[in-house]
Amino acid sequence: MAYLPESDEWPEGVYRLERKDKVEGGINGVSNKPLRNLADRTYFLKKRAEELEKKADEGIKATNYVRAASGAGIGLLPKLMGKLTRYAHGKTGQAKFMFYGFGSSVGNVATVPDKDTNAPIAKFYEFFNRKINLGGIYPIAFKNHSVDGSTVDRFDSAWTTATADGTYPDLALLIYGMNDFSTAQYNAGQTFGNNGFTQRIRNLIRKIKEAGGDVVLTTTPHPHSKRVKWSMPSGIDQSWPVRVSAPVSDADIVPSANESIVTVDWRGVQIPASVRYLRGNDDIRKIATEMKCLLIDIETYWFDAVAQYGEDALFDEVEVVHPNKRGHELSFWRGFEDFFENCRGNGYVAPDAGHDDMLTVGGSSLYPQPTRADIDLMANGTRENAFAVRDQFSRAMVRRIQDGTEIISGYSSSSPTGSAPGYNVTMTRKLIIDRGLFQNGSFIDIPLFSRATAKIFIEAFSGNRTMWAQASELMVSNREGVVAYSVIASIDTTGTTGGIPDARLFKISTIAGALRITAGTDNTVLKIYFESFGS
Repeated sequence: MAYLPESDEWPEGVYRLERKDKVEGGINGVSNKPLRNLADRTYFLKKRAEELEKKADEGIKATNYVRAASGAGIGLLPKLMGKLTRYAHGKTGQAKFMFYGFGSSVGNVATVPDKDTNAPIAKFYEFFNRKINLGGIYPIAFKNHSVDGSTVDRFDSAWTTATADGTYPDLALLIYGMNDFSTAQYNAGQTFGNNGFTQRIRNLIRKIKEAGGDVVLTTTPHPHSKRVKWSMPSGIDQSWPVRVSAPVSDADIVPSANESIVTVDWRGVQIPASVRYLRGNDDIRKIATEMKCLLIDIETYWFDAVAQYGEDALFDEVEVVHPNKRGHELSFWRGFEDFFENCRGNGYVAPDAGHDDMLTVGGSSLYPQPTRADIDLMANGTRENAFAVRDQFSRAMVRRIQDGTEIISGYSSSSPTGSAPGYNVTMTRKLIIDRGLFQNGSFIDIPLFSRATAKIFIEAFSGNRTMWAQASELMVSNREGVVAYSVIASIDTTGTTGGIPDARLFKISTIAGALRITAGTDNTVLKIYFESFGS
């Protein structure tokens, strides 16, 4: 017996033995001709498969390089890198730099053992240490605050728990999307609707950045296309993109249950993809650009894995939304490793040195972002304070709340401590306009802080009496609900009776805890300035 030679060629046919053929061995023997035909065909197919695999590997490597490199041009983690470079190496007593992970059960690797080492935040930390924190010279630790079954709506409670000890993240990795883009969330308006995923992600990014941390966003893998029920759960109305009252049929949801999966050509392989998750991941990319956050595009790695191995290989047998260990390895782990490998190999790119002519923080269709000043600030209406100026101890010096009220604060201590914070005093100032026009007999009450004194300036104008002028400046006090006032100065051209001004545009009186101003003429505009100690 000996090996048959194999040729890199494709025989047109395969010989068969006939009854009359004699048994004849050897390389060219009749008995070995069918075997040589099959051996040549097998060898030919093997060589072509190897060539295709080599091209695919080269394409994936090149694509991964470009894909990873795209993340390096946005100014990598400027807050964190600034802290690391300021770290006093060798000095004892310095706190560790903290990486926090927030997300759903995907962030907890629900179907993978040992989430302490396999969760996305754990792998992000591992590759950061391996590629960036060389030699472990910076003290870094991580905590996973992902909550099983949660959507981005649960971030605030997770944040409260995570920061209860007064420690805030230097970096936050967000693993949201898997639950946020499901039919129940997407079509109930919780993805693109008012105050849905888009706005909530923006709000939580602001919260993390305001606390001094950098934010890393990730796109999400897709659920198993064939195992997911794309129907709308009973009892839930569809509110986006069009309203349909419950129960919502499979044909009425948008996209319909039958159109929820599309076929995508991914590197020459046809793979399934969810319309809702494609759109949700595009939204994450848009937010990352808007909010200047680092984005690691996990969806592209997920599609690589689906194209190479198929969906079934990336989920355990009964799982619908939780990738198995292989699914995590080929998506999150590979994405993080590629990113930090590129950072190590290509160096860091400094944050963008250009400055914005306008800080885009809010705006709406009714009140769009103004662009007429060198620096124009506009509140977004998501917190109590629209704007605040703080001292080095983070104490508010000037606050402008959302209704326009301004609160000025002063402090007795220039070096406050936890045990001796000192004392403070506040003054509140605001302009008050209750409505456009007052009619004769209508009034506005101005409440006063208890046990406080206020200075109030009132001016009135009536379109019915354009030659009349009336204005008063008052000192007003409130003592246990009893209000008293004194006129500091006034002008009244509305007429006199017995030498006393008639006050025909407005009259002043008091009620419990407030000053009342009553209009005396139709179509009167009342403008009021209020200033008082207290808040």
